[in-house]
Amino acid sequence: MPVVLRAFAHAAIPYDVHLSSDEWRRRLGGPPDRILRAVLGNSVQLAPAMTRLIEYMQLHEESIVAFEGMETLLGEFSRLGLPVGLWTGRDRRSTADILQRHRIGKKLTECVCGDDLASHKPDPMGLMEVLRRLRLGVEESYLVGDSEVDVVAGASVGVRTLLITHGLKLDTRVVEQAWCVVTEPFQAYEVLRKEFASPS
Repeated sequence: MPVVLRAFAHAAIPYDVHLSSDEWRRRLGGPPDRILRAVLGNSVQLAPAMTRLIEYMQLHEESIVAFEGMETLLGEFSRLGLPVGLWTGRDRRSTADILQRHRIGKKLTECVCGDDLASHKPDPMGLMEVLRRLRLGVEESYLVGDSEVDVVAGASVGVRTLLITHGLKLDTRVVEQAWCVVTEPFQAYEVLRKEFASPS
């Protein structure tokens, strides 16, 4: 997330757009070009801004690391036979690159990316598509996200949504819709472990 936020800021700075990290986070959801188009308000600036964003991401792709403990948790879920899906606004090509680099892809059962469907977060269509592929109902599912659009999407269909804030200030009205709120990823992992712990 920090790398993504810096990339958007870098892309927009030449066009006199100076948003805080919190403001950029609120705008995430869907393909990058759609996000930048909404912020810039000028289609002429979109192409060079996208070039800057892509170049920044390529230069800093090594800075994208898995949250500590995530691979262990996914391994535990795999051993328990629990299906795990990914729903991301990132395009499929770059998603596949990241999953392969961190050896995470094989631990996921299904994946829906930002360019797979016509709709984007916070529209829950992508979430529902993941659940359809996993053959899960909303009442037996959990959504773990770290943006407001994740909470809005999950709450709109009744999926228990666990929000990771990373210590940033988010819209209180949105946060209140979350099933559970934590500050750091490792806290989210502990919540999930307790939810799926085998009866003693």
